[in-house]
This record gives sequence, structure tokens and C-alpha cells, in this order.
Amino acid sequence: MNIIELTGTADASGDLTLTGSSEIGAIEKIIFDYSDGDAIADLVITEVAAVAQPILTVTNLGVADLTWFPRTLANKVADASAFTDVAEKIFVTGKMTAVISGSTVAIGGIDGDTTTITVDTSAAHNLVAGDTVTIAGTVSYDGTYTVATKTDADTFTIASTDHNDASESTGTMIHGGATYRLLVYLSDVD
Repeated sequence: MNIIELTGTADASGDLTLTGSSEIGAIEKIIFDYSDGDAIADLVITEVAAVAQPILTVTNLGVADLTWFPRTLANKVADASAFTDVAEKIFVTGKMTAVISGSTVAIGGIDGDTTTITVDTSAAHNLVAGDTVTIAGTVSYDGTYTVATKTDADTFTIASTDHNDASESTGTMIHGGATYRLLVYLSDVD
């Protein structure tokens, strides 16, 4: 069994492309891991060949890491409502590419004073102190910042002396700079 390990750090927009070396084998398992915390992201894994073969697409991954076993798929039996398991293998004969795209979270409210910007999100932001966050779509608060504190699941603060501005209720935030790890387990071709 061969194990392909791809790691990298996303940019400020939460985007990252990981490309492996040429491999041949059947995919047994894929593990996608947020190595330094949890960011909300989309994941697309394809084989780079003459015609790109999609292998796995998952949107809006939340706080859970992902383990995927593609060998057993449930197929509906044509003449009944029961399901049956069928052996199905996905073979790789070239390079694999994983594209990770940061997902935005809507801002429900954002307000600054002479020392702090407080951001309330419409859903869990999955940030911790020290994470990089990019804010866009506001009048006065757009930019890339470092999270100072995580108040709760949908509130965080940023240390800033430049934003003693009026509160707003629009915009989005995206977790940038997250580190990701992708492991692909390939069985030998018989």
C-alpha cells in the first residue's frame, strides 16, 4: 500500500492547491485533516490526466475531519426498494490534485472602538486566537486580520486601534492561513 501525503497552508482567502506526484493504484481511503484547527472549506480532488477525473467533491466542510472509503457503494436494486453493496474501485494512473476553497461566513454584526473590533457571525466561525481572517463587503472594516480572542462559537474579536467606526450588519469573513493535510491510501495494482 502506498500512502500519498499532501500538506499546505491556505492563503488569506482560504484557498490552497495541493498536487501529488504520479501514482498508480486503487484508492482505498482518503483522510482530509485540518492540522491546526477547523476552517470551513470546500474540497475537490481530481486526477490530473488527459481528461481530469473527479474523485471526490465535498462542499462546506465544517469542524469535522473527513475520512472517505470509496470501495463500497450502495446501489439500488432495479426491481425492489432494497439496497445492495457492490465492489467499486477508483483507479488512479497519474497525479492527483486537491483544491481547497475557503468558504465564507456571513457577518451578522461588526463594530469597532479605539482598541477592538467585535465580529458576530451568522453561523459558527470555527476560529481561535491567532487565526487569520479576511473580512470583505463592509464599509469600514474590510481587510485581513489576526483573531485576538474567540468569545463564543459565533463571536470573535480583533485588536485594532484604527476602527472606531459605526457598527455594520453586512459583509463576510473567511478563515485564511489554515493548514491542511490530505492522506490518500492506494493499494497496489494487481
